[in-house]
Amino acid sequence: MAPPIAPSMWLPGFDPDGPEPAAVSGQAAPHLQPLDAAAPNDEIDVDGTDLTRPARSPWRGADAVEASAPRALWTTLFSADLANLAGAVTKYEANLAAIAALRQIESETRQATTTERQNLLRYTGWGGLPASFNTEAADQAWANRAQRLQATLSVEDYASALASVNNSHYTEVHVIEAMWQAVQRFGFTGGRILEPAAGIGHFIGAMPRGVAECSNVTAIEIDRVSGRIL
Repeated sequence: MAPPIAPSMWLPGFDPDGPEPAAVSGQAAPHLQPLDAAAPNDEIDVDGTDLTRPARSPWRGADAVEASAPRALWTTLFSADLANLAGAVTKYEANLAAIAALRQIESETRQATTTERQNLLRYTGWGGLPASFNTEAADQAWANRAQRLQATLSVEDYASALASVNNSHYTEVHVIEAMWQAVQRFGFTGGRILEPAAGIGHFIGAMPRGVAECSNVTAIEIDRVSGRIL
């Protein structure tokens, strides 16, 4: 009987032993290879280890994208874009302004204007703002805000937003920038990037340009409003 095949724990396209992804139509796919791959040789170590196989990096780097196929990148996110965004009431109002901008853009099926984009960037989600859903709060001001939010969102969007209260948290841009600096110090200069809980895309927006130009990004977000802003 043939031995069972071990199941893969990698997402499709991220298996380091799998085939390279094919180029997307109209866009050049960067060449991927192990960052620290050694040139094959015929030497055998004294302990019997075969040195003819190159060492494998935990990720695959990417060469620079060919100049003949420039990539259209997003606008870089800076800390100034989220200035003065502190306090529950301020974040609530910023969220409502972003939702209003999103609804206008979707109804007109167009790209965001510069002003609308600034409003969308300041959407921080509902983590830490449970009062936004308590329509019977003792604090009448928050009860009114909760009723306003419920009236603004569709039934599906409201349920999705409510479900995000315990796990949707805003990360300061300077923290994101520090994390990217750490990733670059580890030696990652580009390749496949998976953002499995992308929110509205702040980690992607603050990505260093050099990394973004040499990477293919897959972003996933479960919340309906955050995902559409993303």
